[in-house]
Amino acid sequence: PPEIQPWTRINIIEASAKDPATAYVAANRYQLDDFRPYLYRTHDFGKTWTLAVNGIPQDTFVRTVRQDPASPQLLFAGTETGVYVSFNDGDSWQSLQMNLPIVPVTDLTLKNGDLLASTQGRAFWVLDDVTPLEQLAGAPSSIQLFKPRPAYRAARGRSFGPPSAFDGVVVDYYLAGAPNGPVKLDFLDAAGKLIKSFSSEKRADDSRAQRGRFGAAMARGDVVPAQAGFNRFVWDMRYADAEGIDGGTYLFGGSLRGPEVAPGQYSVRLTAGDRTQTQTIEIRKDPRVPTTQQDYQRQVAFLLAVRDKLSAANQAINRLLKAQQDVQATLKSASLNSAAGEKARKLNADVETELQQLYEPRFTGFDDQTLIYPLKLNNRIAALQSYVGGDYPPTQQATEVLDELSRELDGILSHVKQTVDTDLPALHSQLRSTAAAQ
Repeated sequence: PPEIQPWTRINIIEASAKDPATAYVAANRYQLDDFRPYLYRTHDFGKTWTLAVNGIPQDTFVRTVRQDPASPQLLFAGTETGVYVSFNDGDSWQSLQMNLPIVPVTDLTLKNGDLLASTQGRAFWVLDDVTPLEQLAGAPSSIQLFKPRPAYRAARGRSFGPPSAFDGVVVDYYLAGAPNGPVKLDFLDAAGKLIKSFSSEKRADDSRAQRGRFGAAMARGDVVPAQAGFNRFVWDMRYADAEGIDGGTYLFGGSLRGPEVAPGQYSVRLTAGDRTQTQTIEIRKDPRVPTTQQDYQRQVAFLLAVRDKLSAANQAINRLLKAQQDVQATLKSASLNSAAGEKARKLNADVETELQQLYEPRFTGFDDQTLIYPLKLNNRIAALQSYVGGDYPPTQQATEVLDELSRELDGILSHVKQTVDTDLPALHSQLRSTAAAQ
């Protein structure tokens, strides 16, 4: 450009991928003791050039400039002290430093929605997922839910590198201020059926959560951030968890976690106060595995059935535990007559028998305890998860085992229903009649 003084270094020429008449030039003169920024643009094949450095400090020279391939108005500049961003084709710039140290940025590139920076002395840095910046058009409204970029359901045990920074669907959204009420994120399938819901309300201590071998509670869900400004939430692509047991759940070879969804089309719904926005989500299969969509659907259907059976078993356990407390309190009553006492003792024995069939309360997560305490029905059901994981459909043997355990569970549940819904009310009715007669 004729506006550039002699002996100026032309560091980068960035030709626009969208407009052949547009190009950008990053130049510098720091070796001549001129540390001012020089960044030029043209929209007429180089006939005229405009200096576009408004917002970049006058003592910060520019090393590189890049145009976002998905959003032509979005520019990134690498300077001697960090990264700057422009949302209006260079008319104005602002810092995009975030957690990047004050360091010379020698070059930038954009790849699959990530911004990569090479630095002088601080290695390579990556700003994961700049797609929300690509979707910004002027100032955001009171809330703005950005369309998530496609996510991959990664094949388990096949990774040849470090894990991804975000193992799931990255959801970015903007809140102009503190919302009036909780912020919710609902994830739905292609038919609009709810898969899982999250809220900004702090999760209370869940006494039914699964616990690790040393008793520490394992999280059953994440809290949605609700700060003014930009927020990010990562959905692990899983359905809702199974129901747990009061006081904590210990399982061997299985867990309460809901299964991963199959590859396909989904959506996310953001609710903040009285405002709601929805965006579609695409979840792709790992291209390295031969699993078909039908196989994924069969796997998810099987694991959801396992989850629901595990929930049914644990719900029955919780009902029996409450019934046991009730009956044992009744047995301590001084006014209990012989007939009612005999019925209460029989009912207490029935509850204990049914509990012993469903779960092992003495198991607290240590592997060697499985040699002492045999795994009961709820744990045997949960353990089916580990046999139908990864990216493969259930085998015929796994389906037959689930059918067998389901029949066993259904038989016990019918006894639980009789015990809790019929025998226990009958005991209370007898006690009331005895009390009224006295």
